[in-house]
Amino acid sequence: MHTNSNNNVLFYRTTVKSKMSDTMNAQEIQAAIKTTKNRMKRRKQIRARHRMDLNNLRQSIPSCAQDLSNLLSALKVTKQSIDQRADIENVQRIG
Repeated sequence: MHTNSNNNVLFYRTTVKSKMSDTMNAQEIQAAIKTTKNRMKRRKQIRARHRMDLNNLRQSIPSCAQDLSNLLSALKVTKQSIDQRADIENVQRIG
């Protein structure tokens, strides 16, 4: 891992340099580096949160699939019941 000064140089080279002019002083450079670090930290936190959300969704899939299967079974039973009632009514009308 880089030391803090190496990190500053790395940030300077990769992120801040393109936004700076030759007239920026050391304080402005440090402020730009700090801003970049904060942005990277926020992005890292967001990625971690998204990973956690995705894992939670993955874990809930089997439960949701079982719920859907149960619902489908219940719908089939309901349909059979409705069909039987319709058959009974048709027989009564004819008879």
